[in-house]
Amino acid sequence: MEDVLNGGRDVEPVRLHSNKDDLLHSGKPNEGDNSSSEAEAEEKKTTTPPPQDPVRVQSTLKGYLLLTKQLQVFKESWARRRLGIEIFSSTRLYQQFVKLYRAEIFYPSMKALAQQMGKERDYEVLISGSQALLPPPGASEVDVKAWQLHRLLESTECDMIKAVQRRINGELTLVVSERTRQDTCLPTELWKKAPLKYSLSPERPQIVETFIQQLMEGAEQVEGQLKVSQDHLQQCLTHLGSSLMERERRSFLLYSHFYERILQQETQLLYQREQDLKDLKDSQTSSPHKEVSALCRGMMLEISALQARVAQLEEENRSLEKQLSLKFKERYDPLVRQLFSTCIQLKARLDEYHRQMEQDVSVMVNRVREEGVDRIIKLKKKYGCTKDNDGLTLTQLKKEEVHELKLENSRLTALLCKLKALSRWRQVVDQEKLHRRLLQTQQREITSRTEALRLKMVAEEEVVFLQEELDAVRQVLTRCQAESSRTKKLLSRKTEELQVARHQSAQEARSRQELDSYRVQSLEQMRADVEERGRQLRALSEQLDRGGRMNQLQRQRSAREIRQVKGQLHQERCLKQEAFQQVDKLKNQVNNMEAAFSRCTSTSGTHSQRSSLDIEQFLRPTVHSEFLNLLQIISNSLCICSITGQSRTCYTLSVSRLSTTSPSAGLRRASQQQSTLQLGSLTNYTALQDFAAEPRHQRAETARSRSNTRTDRPRADSSHVRVLTAETFLPELH
Repeated sequence: MEDVLNGGRDVEPVRLHSNKDDLLHSGKPNEGDNSSSEAEAEEKKTTTPPPQDPVRVQSTLKGYLLLTKQLQVFKESWARRRLGIEIFSSTRLYQQFVKLYRAEIFYPSMKALAQQMGKERDYEVLISGSQALLPPPGASEVDVKAWQLHRLLESTECDMIKAVQRRINGELTLVVSERTRQDTCLPTELWKKAPLKYSLSPERPQIVETFIQQLMEGAEQVEGQLKVSQDHLQQCLTHLGSSLMERERRSFLLYSHFYERILQQETQLLYQREQDLKDLKDSQTSSPHKEVSALCRGMMLEISALQARVAQLEEENRSLEKQLSLKFKERYDPLVRQLFSTCIQLKARLDEYHRQMEQDVSVMVNRVREEGVDRIIKLKKKYGCTKDNDGLTLTQLKKEEVHELKLENSRLTALLCKLKALSRWRQVVDQEKLHRRLLQTQQREITSRTEALRLKMVAEEEVVFLQEELDAVRQVLTRCQAESSRTKKLLSRKTEELQVARHQSAQEARSRQELDSYRVQSLEQMRADVEERGRQLRALSEQLDRGGRMNQLQRQRSAREIRQVKGQLHQERCLKQEAFQQVDKLKNQVNNMEAAFSRCTSTSGTHSQRSSLDIEQFLRPTVHSEFLNLLQIISNSLCICSITGQSRTCYTLSVSRLSTTSPSAGLRRASQQQSTLQLGSLTNYTALQDFAAEPRHQRAETARSRSNTRTDRPRADSSHVRVLTAETFLPELH
């Protein structure tokens, strides 16, 4: 609203003349602004402040709101006419409406507005650089809405004209059809349609699919096999036979109707060709007078059409001359108005110059008079004149009053000149507006005359065309009367053909019955074959079931045996792993004890026999008890028998008593007994023989090298011992 108030121009809604659809303001909005004078353009360049009068503000806002409402109403009406809908029920319809409105209303109106403002190129550049359609730069919102409304009004007017033309054509057609009626019943030749071309398109029945679906509905799936009961199979076969019979019946009826239609079509074509031959004979036997009369009538019609065309061209030429004269007036009127405004401005400036010059002269005379009076008074005082200066002072005051009155008179004269110029200018502007309206009225008159002439020509052409149609209808009527006699002969011939067709239909019925009996026999034979195949299928399915059950039992037995063998192998593997771990621990402890004993004997060589006996007595009970405990654990863990199928593996360990007198002898006997460890398995026996064949001095050296480290170090890893573990001896069990 603030933009509208700051626009500096009055806003008013579009008004219509009495019973006319033209706009109040010269057919196009704001056309008067383009023909304004240079003085008005200079005044409009300066920004006009918004109106301060409340009444004017209220009228401006009311006009803007009415203009907006008019635009909205006409836009909705245009959408209903263009899309044929009342409301937008989906976004797709609204997007389609926006696209059509931009293409047909918004873009042409904005292009015309830009052309009026002289910014057509800038607007084209702006439109080409962006997807959205924008108004021209510098255009006010009032102009944008007014131009859109004008475009919508033009579209509405065109739609109304088209609707009126369609209604007129419909009414004329009805009138002509009523006038051409000379009998109570109209001829039917005018309403005959072209013969239809029949094509046979038999439908493919879903017999196989239906049979499969019915068969699968009653089937049961057991262990990947389908079982169908005999009753259900018999029912499906019965339905299949009935479907086949129904298909054959429909095919017979379809082909019979197709052949009947072909026969009717050929009969109609033959009748039309007979009529064409008759018309050709009639045209060949016509007299030359008829040809001459028809030729003269055609020439007269052509001459009348050419005369009407010449009159139309002359009228168009006169209208074009008037339009050119009006265009020249419109082109040179702004120049004349500009020259007139320039003359008025020059005259105003000249009057202002004369007034200013007179004012300056009067001011100079007044100033000189004051200076003269002052000098006279000074001279009197200088020479001692006794005469007073009251007369001079009074004269001076009167002259000043006269000067002020002259200045006031000159100002009033200038205001009067301005008022005269303004009144003259208003009179010229009003005359120009009246002249412009007169030109527009003349243009509308010219266009109306042109349109009236065109409608007159169209009406004359329609009259000629309708006259020709009337003659053709009369000829057809006479031809129909002549054909009525022929139709009776055709009816008699048709009755004979009907009797022949009945005889053929009876023969076809007999052949159809024979075909049905043959189909029933073939269906019975097919049913017997299907039953035989069903019995064979059941026997084969029973044999397949027995074989499947035998295979399943055998697979279950094999799986159970495999699980037992796997469990036994896993148990054997665990026992062997535990035995080898205990052997590794025993070997490590024996090596540690031998290393400790050898170190003690080597370091005590220089001591006395008493100290050696004390050490031996000190170590004997400890080593003896510990070694006996370890050997007992080994013997308990290795005395296990594992029997799997036909294989038997036995681990034994013979341990002799250790001497209570010499620990070294006990250690040696223990190592010898360890070397005699025998395993029932061939692979285990070979691995243990490798361990028994290892030289003793190598083990002693290993023990000495380990004795250099701390005595409380952890157990040696089984990977550093030459005794092979169970992973090497036993295969991997899955």
